[in-house]
Amino acid sequence: AAFALTAMTLVELGTTTEGNRTHCADQLHVAATLPDYIRAQNNLTSAQTDEYGYGLTTEERRAYVRDTVVFNHALESLIDNDSGATFNEVTKFVYGMYTQLLPRDTPEQRQAIKKDIEMTLNGIRGEIIGEQLLEYLGYDTERPTVEDDMRGIDRHVYFEDGWKGVDFKIDPKMAEKKRLKRPGSLTLTVPVPDDVIGTKLRLDSKDVATYAPYFATELAREWQRYSAYKARIEAERATHGAQG
Repeated sequence: AAFALTAMTLVELGTTTEGNRTHCADQLHVAATLPDYIRAQNNLTSAQTDEYGYGLTTEERRAYVRDTVVFNHALESLIDNDSGATFNEVTKFVYGMYTQLLPRDTPEQRQAIKKDIEMTLNGIRGEIIGEQLLEYLGYDTERPTVEDDMRGIDRHVYFEDGWKGVDFKIDPKMAEKKRLKRPGSLTLTVPVPDDVIGTKLRLDSKDVATYAPYFATELAREWQRYSAYKARIEAERATHGAQG
């Protein structure tokens, strides 16, 4: 019921309480960004499977990625303002909007978009939980801009030597893949088992306290790797500078 978007939503924005108006506005923002998200996902997927190898230009790919990130931010704002929302509720809400907007899509297209929505929401869930764990450990965090997010930054985190961009991954294999591809980034695995997360989009306070020590270990390990990489790069630059 919390995610029922009706034809009365626009009217309700002017008549309901501030909290409900915020929720309705968040829903409308998601609805407004959803068509571009669907188009972007379809084009990005088509480019990956293009047997002729035409693909997308750099500009086209960047534009489509931006559309997906704008939608992600809208969806995360909706979740922020409804702390009791579950993964299944939000998936059903977004998928329901999609089927209303594009009722003529084939079953195959619908299945692909539903999978995209679930993957997007799972990524957002990892960011929210990562943020919870960092803040429990005493770190200040800030949400990224759309441009920052496009560069792979899920949160800005304040460390002893200033603000750093951090990327969160729920899947350890994806985290390792990101580290190999971009070793100069800080990539953190969210160490919470699937059966603990369940259908939640954020952890309760008890689970945060339970898994924060594991996350602290993950953070220390990743910081050591990141620092060693940065030191090696600086040493190589100094050597090349001396030789020049």
